[in-house]
Amino acid sequence: MRLTSIVLALQSVGLISARAISHPGLRVETFINHGSSFDMVSSLIIGSQAAVLIDLPMAIEGAEALADWVRNTTDKPLVAAFTTHFHPDHYLSGGALLSRFPEAKYYANSKAAAEIKKEAAHKVKLMKGVLGEKSIVNKVHLPTPYDFSFFTLPGDEATPIHFLNPLTGDTVDETLFWIPSTKTLIAGDSVYGHDMHLWLADSLTKALTESWLSTLDLIDYLKPDVVIPGHSLSNKKFGCSIDVDHTRSYLRYWQKEIEANGLDHFTPQAIFNKFNKQFPGLLNLNSSTSAFLLNSTAEQFGRGGTRQVHYINLAAYTDVDTLDGTAAALQSQVQSLETSLDEAQQRIKELEERLTQKSSLQNPLQSLQPQLGEYDVSYSGRASLDLGLELPPQHEALSGVNKFLATFNTILPLFHPQRLLSRVNSWYERPHQRDTSTWAAINVVLSLAYRHIPDEEKPPNYSTLHFMNKAQSVLNDIMLGDSSLLDVQTIVGMVVLLQATSDLKPASALIPIALRLAHGLQLHSRSNSDHLSASETLERDRVLWIAYILDRDISMRTKLPPIQSQNDVSIDWPSATPTDGAGMLYTADNSSSFNFFLSRVQLAHIQGEVYEAMLSKSPTASDAYVRFDNVTRIHQMLDDWLARIPSEFSPSAITQSGNANLQRAFGVLYSSHLTCRSVVCKAHAMEAQWIPSLQDFGRKAVEQEAVTAPRLPVGWHKLVHESREYIELFIAINRKDPAFIWMTACTYISAAERIFPDSSLFTTFHFLPFPPNTMAPLPLPGFASFTKSWHAEPYPFISPTRPELSAPGKNVVITGGGTGIGQATGIAFAQAGAKSIAIVGRRVECLETSLKAIQAANPSTQVLFETGDVTKLESISTALKNIVDKLGKIDIFIANAGMLPKAGPVYGYDEAQLRQGLEINVIGVFNSLQAFPPLASPGAKVIYVGSGIGHWAPMAEVPGVFGYAAAKAAALKMVDYFAFENPKIHVVSIQPGIIATGINPDLSVGFDTVELPAHFIVWLASEEAEFLRSKFVWANWDAQELLTRAKEIKSTMLLRITLNGVDM
Repeated sequence: MRLTSIVLALQSVGLISARAISHPGLRVETFINHGSSFDMVSSLIIGSQAAVLIDLPMAIEGAEALADWVRNTTDKPLVAAFTTHFHPDHYLSGGALLSRFPEAKYYANSKAAAEIKKEAAHKVKLMKGVLGEKSIVNKVHLPTPYDFSFFTLPGDEATPIHFLNPLTGDTVDETLFWIPSTKTLIAGDSVYGHDMHLWLADSLTKALTESWLSTLDLIDYLKPDVVIPGHSLSNKKFGCSIDVDHTRSYLRYWQKEIEANGLDHFTPQAIFNKFNKQFPGLLNLNSSTSAFLLNSTAEQFGRGGTRQVHYINLAAYTDVDTLDGTAAALQSQVQSLETSLDEAQQRIKELEERLTQKSSLQNPLQSLQPQLGEYDVSYSGRASLDLGLELPPQHEALSGVNKFLATFNTILPLFHPQRLLSRVNSWYERPHQRDTSTWAAINVVLSLAYRHIPDEEKPPNYSTLHFMNKAQSVLNDIMLGDSSLLDVQTIVGMVVLLQATSDLKPASALIPIALRLAHGLQLHSRSNSDHLSASETLERDRVLWIAYILDRDISMRTKLPPIQSQNDVSIDWPSATPTDGAGMLYTADNSSSFNFFLSRVQLAHIQGEVYEAMLSKSPTASDAYVRFDNVTRIHQMLDDWLARIPSEFSPSAITQSGNANLQRAFGVLYSSHLTCRSVVCKAHAMEAQWIPSLQDFGRKAVEQEAVTAPRLPVGWHKLVHESREYIELFIAINRKDPAFIWMTACTYISAAERIFPDSSLFTTFHFLPFPPNTMAPLPLPGFASFTKSWHAEPYPFISPTRPELSAPGKNVVITGGGTGIGQATGIAFAQAGAKSIAIVGRRVECLETSLKAIQAANPSTQVLFETGDVTKLESISTALKNIVDKLGKIDIFIANAGMLPKAGPVYGYDEAQLRQGLEINVIGVFNSLQAFPPLASPGAKVIYVGSGIGHWAPMAEVPGVFGYAAAKAAALKMVDYFAFENPKIHVVSIQPGIIATGINPDLSVGFDTVELPAHFIVWLASEEAEFLRSKFVWANWDAQELLTRAKEIKSTMLLRITLNGVDM
């Protein structure tokens, strides 16, 4: 059959939205076969003139009950019954039911029909021994295999019912029934009711479990309103996702807890105990059946095997033939794309003509009800394509291929150039060896080539769309044939083209197929490449990495999970210096080079991290500390990625280059980077919360209402700077083809919205970043600045790399060093060349992450961590003593640990909350100051990270923080006394700024970058800041200005916490 476009192919099975097709006479009723059929769900599809039944019971009594229910549910004749797969609880005693409906035909897909025929006699004998002689039929009524992909019921020709098969559920031969008109999916045992345990008998390899999960992904793409599972305790709760989500969670738990460790590590009872604890209260089988399944050791419930089954709806068995057929199982899911809607309608038209002409042709389903006449079910087989397989003349094709190799393939090497050219030449020179895979690949290559050719230079009869439509016309043959690397390259090329459109659904539907076919060829693994040459292995690796890039890019743009798991990729990253130069870009004079391909793969990895941290529904992602750690970590990853790009390929350099191809490629690259940054900052054109807040600020400013500077997220200033650079690059690109616009327009619009408030309309409010040496906005109306300049981010004078701030030979200890300001301060001292840095905290995982970040800043600095609780004197004393034993006396001690208690008014506040805040913010500082002096080196320095809230007056903008203010005020006074009592220790207290850190779970609240106080603390520890001994300073104040007033500050009560108007 022909597929005229990917859109039609996807419309045919409802993978993307098309026009609504409804028919009031078509409905689905369900029946739960309780007892011996293990609560199997049978579905009755009722049309205006006939009905069909899906899945038949295991026991005779169940078949009788189901037959009675069918009679009572509809007066329409039952013309057919289907079985979704070969498990006996879906067919064994179906003959008892069919005897009550002699006109009904009985069908199963060819794979299931073959298995049923092979096992029927044995299953009858086996189940008679379990359920009793009279409970099971003596002979199984065998189904007829079908090879059509949809059918219609008489009178309901406009509402086809599609088969999606063979797919993987708890077997590898599942058929799902999709009814687009009602958006109903009969899922068989690919989905289990949320009140049931799963039967895991057919998922003994990681590949097959993944294949089952891919079936669930396909169901999500269908967007059904109703999903009917294969087993359920009740049919009153069928919805669109509850059972699918349960099945997915169950399988992922299986992967994590069982597959990851190996089945042989567990007894059946141990597995049951784990799942019963994880999924309590789910339905189990009755005791007699459970006993049978738990104790059976030879032929098992499903296809058979040698392992003892463990059940209570958990099972395992081994079938070598099935397990070795991983590639076929992974490919089977693509069957759902087989039939287009137009073809279905054409078949219906042909059917009507045959009925009118009283044709003698027989159809797959016929009713013998004479009063209703002949019942036909339309079908569409997989007939061979009658295609001319035309291509342009050889010289024109080669010209296009060379254009492709010189443009797209230069930066993203999808094809090996020599092998591609050889295939093209062979096509023309050996016509008897032509095949659809090669033809489709050439069309995709030409489609990609013509995307880079200006319209005025293209031949009149050819275009990107022309070649793309040709390639799509054989999409089914490519997916359903024996897969090859060329087929994966073709589908990946299609995704490249489709992701550059306004509708990402087609690309989203094809990328899982491309990856599953790639998995079938083991492109993601090194295990199957020993027989390949180095050149062939390299090409395979590059195809996988390009699919990886597309997968994560589509994930970011659709906010859907990526398909490819990072943990499943065992091949090497692309080489930094490829021998063939693929993916490399060079300046005009060859003085500098850049590995574009490797950089794009690394950015794709970051995109996956951004999705997991910011967009996923993972429970850990909602934890405030984890969220802050993720934000800080990803900003650092984005900074590191950007830092690896040579300055000759920076946005400004590319803007000035005038090279159209370079500008286009980097326009897309920097767009993807900027999107990551904006998602982490939650400042994107599609972000539901950010835009309204920006509009509200603008409205108030225009109407001259009272405004305060908007709360800025962590990394905002970098985001705005990068947005400005990107806008300049975007504007410099003269030829913006539609593909480029669809891939970058949203980023461009977002960037413009970020810098728009900094235009003349908002200049008065200084909303966005500020040139060097100018005044940043005071964040709250009640704030005042001691210096003329107010900073929100680091500046050169306090840079840790400034020679005057160097800290060689210094041992630095930081409490609260696992996150936020503590981690940033550790990084800053590492940059300043400190001898050692020790961080203290309570959470090991945070300390480990922080340690790695500090080590990365300066590998020559010795870094270690100790767990310690500042609220317990013995704990913090032990931690500091252990540090000194390993590193020596402490030169610089940063007392940074603290917490922000729950906000609320004094009256009615929870005493326990207040005590918790005092424990950490007051007692914690007290214990730190108790433990430190015996371990201090001569001339040691203590820098206490306090808060200005301890001295500023209450204000409406910061309500309910009396607990935090009281604690910080008390700690400030305590530090004052400690400094007075220990004149040989240099003590300074600091207000670090208003920063979104782990201490503050609202990441939208943050005016200053976390690096500002970190760099300021390094300056405070330097000789330049000696004049600030016993003083209290704000990190926002300009250090250079403070230095100019050093004598005045040192000799007066300036910058001391006193009563206003009384200097004492």
